Amino acid sequence: MPDFIPSSASETCLRVGITGGIGSGKSTVCHMFEALGIPVYYADDQAKWLISNDEALKESIVGLLGNSAYTASGAYDRTYVAGIVFRDAEKLKALNALVHPAVETHSRRWHEEQCRTGAPYTLKEATGSWTA
Repeated sequence: MPDFIPSSASETCLRVGITGGIGSGKSTVCHMFEALGIPVYYADDQAKWLISNDEALKESIVGLLGNSAYTASGAYDRTYVAGIVFRDAEKLKALNALVHPAVETHSRRWHEEQCRTGAPYTLKEATGSWTA
């Protein structure tokens, strides 16, 4: 009898991180796995989606950077935000402290769903380093 009995499908379904710098081949590797039917979570793309669509995250960003972080139509104003965070290391750190946990929470939920639908494992593609 095994010492470990999983309590959910996600405990037998691994999360694998694909990390590296820009241009290191992460996307190429992920596309190969996708061709084999393995689900891939693209963290940078999802971060952009969350910044534009997750109301709690949007409110937090406005709280940090002001109403001008989003245009009147509700679009994320990357130029405005970049003008602040790339001149102020503390603001950049604070913005990352909002976005990164939101992406991690979202990626874990996504992983759980993939596992429930039968994926043997998932990949999370992210620039830089990543921890499970």
